[in-house]
This record gives sequence, structure tokens and C-alpha cells, in this order.
Amino acid sequence: MQPGVKRGLTPGVVVGMKRMAFRALLALVLLATVASGADDDVTERRDLRAGDRFEVTLEANPTTGYAWSLAPDPNAAVVRSLGSSFERPMGAAVGAGGQDVWTFQAVGPGTAIVTLVYGRPWERGVEPARTHTIDVHVGEDAFAYCKTAGDVDAPPGPTPDAVAAALSRRLAVPPIPADRVSWRCMDGAVWACTVGANIQCDAKLDTDRTPTDGMRTWCRENPTADVVPAYVTGRATAFEWRCTDGAPTIVREFATPDARGFDPTVWSAVSPP
Repeated sequence: MQPGVKRGLTPGVVVGMKRMAFRALLALVLLATVASGADDDVTERRDLRAGDRFEVTLEANPTTGYAWSLAPDPNAAVVRSLGSSFERPMGAAVGAGGQDVWTFQAVGPGTAIVTLVYGRPWERGVEPARTHTIDVHVGEDAFAYCKTAGDVDAPPGPTPDAVAAALSRRLAVPPIPADRVSWRCMDGAVWACTVGANIQCDAKLDTDRTPTDGMRTWCRENPTADVVPAYVTGRATAFEWRCTDGAPTIVREFATPDARGFDPTVWSAVSPP
């Protein structure tokens, strides 16, 4: 009899048993790795407007028995779930992990806590392996928000689609994407500006009449230039500059700041639809 082989077991059976034990141990290690997750519990904040949608993407592997679930239900008057889908990378082997993509929509003003937990559904009274929490803040309709807020130079959250649409109507141009529009509140009204190569939406006008060192250097090199370019003066300047006998001088003030200090030539008051 070969050493290490129990009576009644052939060498082939022993090898098979060892392989099965190794696979079982490997499965437990993998399961523990997936359960613990590559990342710790996460809490994030989303600032939204009513109607906005957002996605939450989470690592997952349903073949381990673990799954993401929504618990408890968020405040339905503020945010609601539009469902989830599991996405596995192209070409991934059967049983490979992927991502759970959850989609939510902001419904109305207020706050809500969205909690997603990763665990095995059949286990009761067991702490989830991972938790992902979203602190949702939904502002009022932009026009109602500004009416109440009065003056706000940088409202929270992305530009609402309704503001982008209102600016497009105001300028009589094709629809402008919301991510190319800045907005703010002034005197209770909504003001909007679309970005461009020479348009500084978020910067207030610079009314300093003192030439910068960069202007002085440029004019020494271009002593009779009729125009000092914007990349030298800074695009936020309220003045048109030229070089006179090698020194920067103001030609004219082309824009007077509005009550909040912004350029009124690029900002427009917009109305709700």
C-alpha cells in the first residue's frame, strides 16, 4: 500500500477528493472576497432638480448568491427607482462578475435617503456585506427656486433642462444642451448664459483699470498695437485695451457689470415655458 493512502481508497479517488477540497476552499475564498467587496461602504450626495435622472453603478456577481436591493424605500415624493439591470463585460466567462446599474428619478423638492444593500436575500437578521447610500437633495423648479431665493450666483446641481430650453427660446436658436448652459438667480428671476470660446459665463467682470504685468510686457513688444488680445488681458476684463507708445491703455468700457457683477451682454433673463 502506498504511504498516505487510506485502506479501501485508490490513489485516483484520493486525488479527486483533494481536488474537490481545493475547489471548495477556493470557492469560499472567492465568495468572501465578493461579499466583502472591493470597496467599503459608500455615502454620496446628489443635488438635483425635479425631473432629473441619475444612475448608480455598483460591482456585483449574482452567481455568488449576493445581490443589491433597495432598502428601505426612499421618500417617494422626492425620488423614485426606475429599476436596475445587471451588465457583464463583453467576452466575460460564465459566472464572472459585472455591474448593477440602478436608475432613479427626482420627483419633487425635498430630501431623501436612498440605501442600496448587498447581501443574500434569503438570509434574515444578517448585516449586509456592503452598503451604498445616496443623500438626495432635490431643489424646487428653477423658476420657483429663484423667486424664493432672490440672488444666488451658483445654484446647486446641474442646469435644469427647462432653463436650457428657455434660453434657446430667448435667443431663438436650436436647442442648447443643458451642460452648455450656466444659470443663476438675480432679483428673483432666472438668468442663463451659454458657454463659448470668448464667453465667460461663470466669471464676474473684471473692472480693474490697472494694467497687468502681462499687458505691459506685451505692449513693450507690440508698442503700437490697436488691440491687446483677450489671452493677454484676461477674458473677464470689462475694457477694450490697446498699446500707446508701448504702454497699455483703455480704449473703452464695453460692458458694465450688472447688479451681481456679471457681464449683461452674455447673460439673459429667461421665462418659464
